[in-house]
Amino acid sequence: DHGLEPLLRALGVTLLPGVLTSEREHLRKTHTQADRGVIFSRTYSSHPTVTLMTRNAARMGWATVFIQGGAIDRYEGPEVIAGARQTFPIRTSREMWRDLDGNYERDAAAEPLAQANMMAAITVPVAGHDEGRAVIIADGDFVTDGVIRNEGNVLVFADSMQWLIGEEKIVGDTSSEEDIRIEHTRNEDKAWFYLTSFGVPIPILGFGLWIARGRRRRSERSRTRDVQGSKP
Repeated sequence: DHGLEPLLRALGVTLLPGVLTSEREHLRKTHTQADRGVIFSRTYSSHPTVTLMTRNAARMGWATVFIQGGAIDRYEGPEVIAGARQTFPIRTSREMWRDLDGNYERDAAAEPLAQANMMAAITVPVAGHDEGRAVIIADGDFVTDGVIRNEGNVLVFADSMQWLIGEEKIVGDTSSEEDIRIEHTRNEDKAWFYLTSFGVPIPILGFGLWIARGRRRRSERSRTRDVQGSKP
């Protein structure tokens, strides 16, 4: 029991029972059935809390990882703050189910495959002030040591913090340490070939011949002086 249900309902969301699990879209950590609870997602909306992931997930192959994460759903009831608006920036694929009994095996009847919300971004009106904001991520391990080195978690956390303080517009694009591939046209390749094959060796060869010629001249002069010095 996380004890947060009254707060969640006031914001218009609820945490569904069970742990999000997948037979296919999970990471290998212990090489046991429990790994099915270490899932990932590359399904993002256009919300500011996932801006960097939306830009880079497909291009860089990054994903957001959840360890024993839960599913969030919209809640409608008298407890909801008037005017609260909910958005779900991260969702699973349809290859997930909520494991209700903790055995990491899907019960086709009680545990159907379905898409689930993994994160909620909520705004509430405040009279005379800027709107209130909240971010709810259904995973207590989201930014802990186990996954903090994963780019997909770091970027979502950074974007979420920027959005919460109202400075989401200053978030820049991410950079990559991947080497940039240098491409040349066919003519450029030919030019580089002749330059490296002849352009560089020829000056070096010329310099070597110039040095050798200088040494030869000095040697000839030395022999001439020796011959002249030996004459009576």
